Amino acid sequence: MLIRFLVFVLTAATALFGTVVWADLLGANGITGLDRVQIVLFAITFSWLSLFFWSSLLGWIVGLLGRKPIALVYPPPLAVGEAAPELQEGKPVAIVVPVYNEDPAAVMGRVAAMLRSLRALQAIKPFHFFILSDTTDPDVAVAEQACWHALVQQEEARDCIFYRRRPRNTGRKAGNIAEFCENYGAHYEHMIVLDADSLLTGPTLLWLARAGRLNPTAGIIQALPTIIGSHSFYARAQQFAARLYGPMLARGISCWHQGDSNYWGHNAIIRVDAFTQCCGLPTLPGPPPLGGHVLSHDFVEAALIRRGGWQVWLVSDIEGCFEQMPQSLIENGKRERRWVQGNLQHSKILLAAGLHPLSRLHLVMGILAYLAPIFGLLFLLVGLASSIRANLVPPDYFPDTPTLFPTWPIFDGDRALQLLALVVVMLTLPKLLAALSVIVSPTQSKKWGGRVRLLTGVLTEHLFTILIAPIMMLIQTGFVLDVLLGRDSGWGAQNRGDATTSWPEGWQRHRGHFIAGVVLAGISWLYAPSLFWWLSPILAGLLLAVPVSVYSSRPLRHKLFFIPEELVVPAEVSTATHVEAELANVVPPSDPAFGRVAAVLDDAQLNALHLSLLPAQALKHIDADELAKARRKLALRQSGIVPPPVLSARERAALLADEMSLRYAPLGVRPELP
Repeated sequence: MLIRFLVFVLTAATALFGTVVWADLLGANGITGLDRVQIVLFAITFSWLSLFFWSSLLGWIVGLLGRKPIALVYPPPLAVGEAAPELQEGKPVAIVVPVYNEDPAAVMGRVAAMLRSLRALQAIKPFHFFILSDTTDPDVAVAEQACWHALVQQEEARDCIFYRRRPRNTGRKAGNIAEFCENYGAHYEHMIVLDADSLLTGPTLLWLARAGRLNPTAGIIQALPTIIGSHSFYARAQQFAARLYGPMLARGISCWHQGDSNYWGHNAIIRVDAFTQCCGLPTLPGPPPLGGHVLSHDFVEAALIRRGGWQVWLVSDIEGCFEQMPQSLIENGKRERRWVQGNLQHSKILLAAGLHPLSRLHLVMGILAYLAPIFGLLFLLVGLASSIRANLVPPDYFPDTPTLFPTWPIFDGDRALQLLALVVVMLTLPKLLAALSVIVSPTQSKKWGGRVRLLTGVLTEHLFTILIAPIMMLIQTGFVLDVLLGRDSGWGAQNRGDATTSWPEGWQRHRGHFIAGVVLAGISWLYAPSLFWWLSPILAGLLLAVPVSVYSSRPLRHKLFFIPEELVVPAEVSTATHVEAELANVVPPSDPAFGRVAAVLDDAQLNALHLSLLPAQALKHIDADELAKARRKLALRQSGIVPPPVLSARERAALLADEMSLRYAPLGVRPELP
């Protein structure tokens, strides 16, 4: 394809030009071993920057021309009240929501908002919602069931909102989706895969379903999410950047990806046949972290579906697709830790037979996304070492070769400044172009809170990004080293709510970054003073790591980083918030000894609900010793002992799987002690 070829040529030419200039600067006085290492690191880093720059510029041009970036067949607009002709026949569409120890009221609130939005379009008939629980916390599991039941009754949706909880979360999210396809996939032609924090409007869900039907060769159609609901300085800065710059970059990459694009694991419609035929994920050889189940399954699933002959599309120009993000630097780091491990696992899949070349490129880029900070750190350290060496080792003014004059060290300051200017332009021009696209339009400017507020947000976000960049560089470098040292990240639940960082936590998490800043500042000041001021932005970020992390996690009370969704709040967002507050009232209280399991024991209605949802052979996955201890403590509780014994989390899980004990508990029957 011409556009793809052009992007690759421009990227390669820009990277080659920058690398040659850098090599000339370093080689003016002869090339050393450190210089060669630095040139290689520069080439890798500058190539990455070049691809980002040209993709963003392409996205800006396509947006300026008003062209659709991809050759996908777009569904034609519908008149008010008109039914979608593509969905009148055939199988319904499954909307699957995998959850793992999430806030159930918030999850069900978003499902209710999507359901009501579809009903307003009179388009609920071809859609079925599935809450696919992999929750391991027994208290959360009880709350999920209570919220789901209340939602179904409130919305009269027994025929379109379904819930099931797996007794064992084999394969994690990928295994959760695979199990759904195995058991229910035959009833559906397409599934829209969401995350627990996903919220799509009815028109967007309808658009995805129609696009899936109109494009029979499409295996995946990925929508571009918009981050909403952020309240801390850190999260609002990321939300603002993603909302302003993200669509332009997405337009560019979708333009040269075309039908060979990627999948981000959620907010996408997938053809069920394509998924079931192609996406049997391998268990990677060796133990975790590089072996075992694939954590970052989405890139791999896209590659396998593309290998199967199906197309994968990224749609950057439809709205109404929302998600949330962690509210602090530390919480975001916890999520990144799992992604680092998952992406590095892709090194074992890169050479799999039959993958499309662009699919291999996606896997490589995913790996490089987390190796890039290491390259940046090594580039910094090698440059510092070279500078120290130049200061400590006197130059040889009279080499062995005969010469009439001393050989003075050469440094081309003008070319160095030109290269620096090129890097600055490549980093900032895409942001400025995205802001310019808004500023020139009075209507668009108003949506962003006005030109002054928009430009203030752009400048503040840019400075904040510079400040946290060295912190993220060290954080991600540490994550990569963790993986290489064999430390498994596991799969923890995400905290998308309030996550204000305390000073003790900030010091514990970032003291290494502060110490690194002190050491780097001291060495550069003493041994390479000419380099000290060039390093000042990096030094500032490291030395201020603790206060930056603490203060940026706190709520931002004024409207800095304003986005259009705050001027006109989508109706679905308001509905989700309202229903979440209602459903929070049906969550059973937690008993000090038995947690929410006590509600299943004492409330006949909740007990019957839990038993009706209990999978067959649930006890098969429960440890016998834990079950024996749970039954003994239940017997003591039923006997009226005060205070009652306390159940551990594992014992609560065992009791929730024990149909016999649960069936007779509301009747006051005391189980015999084992």
